[in-house]
Amino acid sequence: MPTKFFNRRAAVSIGLVMTLNSSPGAGQNEASSSMVLQRTGMEVLEAGLTALGGRKAIEAASTVDMHVRVQVYSLGQGASPEAEATLGNTIDLRYLLDLTKGRHVYEQLLSDTATQPAARLAITPDDMFVTNPAQNAVQEVVDLTPLKPLLRGIPYPPAILLDAVDNAASVRRLGDQTADGESCRVITYVDNTGQQTALYFNATTSLLQRSEIVDVGALYLPHTVSVYTAGSPATETEYMRVDLSAELSDTMLERPDSANQLPPLTGPTPNPDMEVTELGAGVYAIMNATNGYNMMFADHGDHVFVIEAPASTAVSQAVIEKIGETLPGKPVRYALMTHYHFDHSGGLRGYMSDGVTVVTTSGNEEFVHDVAAASHSLDREPPLHMKPTVELVTGKRTFGTGDQRVELYDIGPNPHVDELLIAYIPSLKLMYVADVYNYSGQLTPGNAQALALAEKLEALGLDIERIIPTHGQEATGEMFWESVTLGREGN
Repeated sequence: MPTKFFNRRAAVSIGLVMTLNSSPGAGQNEASSSMVLQRTGMEVLEAGLTALGGRKAIEAASTVDMHVRVQVYSLGQGASPEAEATLGNTIDLRYLLDLTKGRHVYEQLLSDTATQPAARLAITPDDMFVTNPAQNAVQEVVDLTPLKPLLRGIPYPPAILLDAVDNAASVRRLGDQTADGESCRVITYVDNTGQQTALYFNATTSLLQRSEIVDVGALYLPHTVSVYTAGSPATETEYMRVDLSAELSDTMLERPDSANQLPPLTGPTPNPDMEVTELGAGVYAIMNATNGYNMMFADHGDHVFVIEAPASTAVSQAVIEKIGETLPGKPVRYALMTHYHFDHSGGLRGYMSDGVTVVTTSGNEEFVHDVAAASHSLDREPPLHMKPTVELVTGKRTFGTGDQRVELYDIGPNPHVDELLIAYIPSLKLMYVADVYNYSGQLTPGNAQALALAEKLEALGLDIERIIPTHGQEATGEMFWESVTLGREGN
């Protein structure tokens, strides 16, 4: 479990403002230059601490209770790789932070919160879990990575600045930049996990940029905070209420004994219990290859065709190893990317580094090349330094022959994404589909994405009896069409 959640700066990990690809003081070859950058960076940091109310006021707070409203952007989930991030959900959250014991509680609030929250995430030095009171369910959290895009939108700025002080040797001044028309002084520091963070301070007020301040006793906190990733907006958080004299009840950090146990929540890592299921002669599925993502692959004689590349390089490498165990001596030659969204393309590098050809649509070709050329600094993965091989699907394309034949269809544009490939195995009358139809054991009315898919399938005349969705469980064609009927009837 990451120790950075439990030191005296317990809130630091959710306070990411912007991650840079360069290392601190990059390009500074002389020690004297580096020392100047460190000294001037510390001057900016100390001014920021003073603007927040000073170290004494900051360290006097023990438990903080914050009610925030978070607007979440669809980062990396737009209609096309060129699309700007658009505003998605708005979520009301309560965040309780025990600074002395390193304990956190996040509650998703409903309009009526007098009885119970919609969900609660509890983090202690010994445990992490999510509870859903309405469903009487509890889920162990093994890795916070899937939740970080939301949690980093609820920073506790004083903890971030004190963490930078704790890592003063890494502090560097980056210079001045303009953000939203405001002049900012920018510094960077590296925390004890090796993560580099840049902090923007308003040149006039010395407060973190995109912040309005409210007077809470002797301590000043931001009223709004905008979090950016690689220059694109990720979240905007409005602080509705801040209480610096709160208490955190021990009962909020206890797992309910009678709750239903859900599968653990993990990050973009391979499922340690990854299993291969043969769906038909030479056609296989890996259900839950990583947290909530199903994949398929087909034996095409002297090579293997993989359907979907989710999550991360580690997942791809584990899948390649599992395929090698299932079909010894048959290398993966093709990897299908259904669409560009980051959770469905995060494993591309694991295949491209093995020389595997990526199969996608024309609108995603440049994106694949960008992925290969990018440096993944947080994962410590350098650029591939090799041009990936990409083959395109326009309308329809077939790979393989006989019972293992895979037909690919671009069923875009869809409300989910402009270009989206499905895979169809005629011998099994089976469709693999990502995102626009999921089945989790309960029949629900089809949404706009599923209804658009249904129109494409009707036009194509595909006979579908089985469905492997990226998320959830295997479904039947009958289940899908019942869902479509309910959606069309407006139920």
